Amino acid sequence: MEIVDSLEVRWFFDGSHPAASVVRDWFGSSSMEERRVDYYLATNRGDIGFKARVVERQPVKVETKYLLGSLGAVHLSTGVVGNLERWRKLSLALDDSLLKRDGVWLAIQKERRLRKFAFEDGTTREVLKSARPVAGCGVELTRICCQLSEQSSPIDGWTLGLEAFGPESTLLAALQGGAREAFAVCPQIALGKECSASYPEWVKLRVGAT
Repeated sequence: MEIVDSLEVRWFFDGSHPAASVVRDWFGSSSMEERRVDYYLATNRGDIGFKARVVERQPVKVETKYLLGSLGAVHLSTGVVGNLERWRKLSLALDDSLLKRDGVWLAIQKERRLRKFAFEDGTTREVLKSARPVAGCGVELTRICCQLSEQSSPIDGWTLGLEAFGPESTLLAALQGGAREAFAVCPQIALGKECSASYPEWVKLRVGAT
């Protein structure tokens, strides 16, 4: 089992949002990761998330995510406001073919691009995504596709997320550094708190609407 604390901020928007073309251009040089599907259990709570990544002939990877606290809406850059949250994640591999037997699960297809920033001695710099710095911030752009029910229209949109990692004492500075570097090259971007949410909150709002 792996236990990790993180500091995160995330936004969800569709392709017509003004930010969509801006961030797609910025991530244009970043290679796309292999397409995957994550299954989210509908917990009806925005402070707890449970997801499973099911890959054929591999153990199921599951992650339970607990909200430890929130600073609410924080200004990260000119025109950029998001809900800053502290999470604890517990991850492990399971050999359980009946994992999705109970409950309501939302399958979200993801196509993710990632840029990574290392934070060291008060300085932030972009590094290869394969790098393993002790502290830093990942900035990801993911296209998400899902369908809530057979009767509903498919959801095809985007999510932009910043996730700081490392020792507890560095998390806030690492996220601020990552945001500063990321949004400096996208000065025209505008993202507000109205589209800022975590995955658990987004799933709660979507599944609850069906």
